[in-house]
Amino acid sequence: MNDQVLSVVAPVRNGAAFIGAFVEETIAAISGPFPYHELVVVDDGSTDQTLEILEGLLKKHPGIRVICLSRPMGEDIAMTAGLEQVIGDLVVTMSPGSDPPAFIPTLVAELHPPIRIVVGTRASRSGQGLVSRLGAWIFYRVTQRLLGVRLPANATQFRAMDRRALNATLRIKDRLRHLRLLALQTGYPIATVSYEPISGRHPQPDRSFFASLSLAVDMSVAIGRRPLRLVSLLGVIGSVINLVYALYVIAIFLFKNEVAEGWTTLSLEISLMFFLLFALLAVLCEYIGHILLEMKDRPLYAVSDEFSSDVAIPSVVRPNVVESVPDPAAGAVIAESAG
Repeated sequence: MNDQVLSVVAPVRNGAAFIGAFVEETIAAISGPFPYHELVVVDDGSTDQTLEILEGLLKKHPGIRVICLSRPMGEDIAMTAGLEQVIGDLVVTMSPGSDPPAFIPTLVAELHPPIRIVVGTRASRSGQGLVSRLGAWIFYRVTQRLLGVRLPANATQFRAMDRRALNATLRIKDRLRHLRLLALQTGYPIATVSYEPISGRHPQPDRSFFASLSLAVDMSVAIGRRPLRLVSLLGVIGSVINLVYALYVIAIFLFKNEVAEGWTTLSLEISLMFFLLFALLAVLCEYIGHILLEMKDRPLYAVSDEFSSDVAIPSVVRPNVVESVPDPAAGAVIAESAG
């Protein structure tokens, strides 16, 4: 892979406490195995000193690019902004606060035909609360068995893709972007690699129950029509049961002399029917909201600034890398394409 370009995409928001160490570790981890590389850091609307630290690193290391979003858009949108700008033959996405840069070569080494996507999975969920662990276990079982999605258990944002898988992923224009699902929807074979996240760099608090439930609902709706089809099937089953019960009531009326008042049975039937009705309405509302968001056709993000390293890559041949060079005639800095 020495002749291929590796792109690493890392979104960050308010990461002044760890972004310097992350960039240093990442450059050290990829510069040896991959002479041609770039690190694309997407600033997701930071309000601390993150951007100032990144600007200082641009003067120190080659192959670093910084993309600044105009406001916080979330990790998946920020990653998409970086993925749409990369030039690499191989691409790695990661969370700077928890994913170890030293593991990048191991992740990329698993990319060999027919495997085009390698997904990193947590080795354990130690340190998380019981509710988080139980909710994750239920979510992955439901998505794999009921919704038919091959989402690996404990999958993270740490993944590697080749250019073909990346292009297929970017062609999916869903507004509700969950890259863990979009990469799987391309249909390419995947492999999983287990790793232990860094625990001390940027500890993340557990999501609340309602935040986790909201994320699970969003991802379930984004999967496709399977949740709607399951609820529709439940409605059909309920209607058939009620039809059979109606025939049973007619039979009792025709063949039994004395019929007791059926207040309990009638109340039970009404409660079950309303349960099915409101379940259908809940799912339909989720899908209508999803359709409404898709039809707005708003831009996913807006870039306020973009910077590149001032240090040149120490190589005579530089494939497809844009660098800044001085113009002796005009005394200004212009951009030219090398290679």
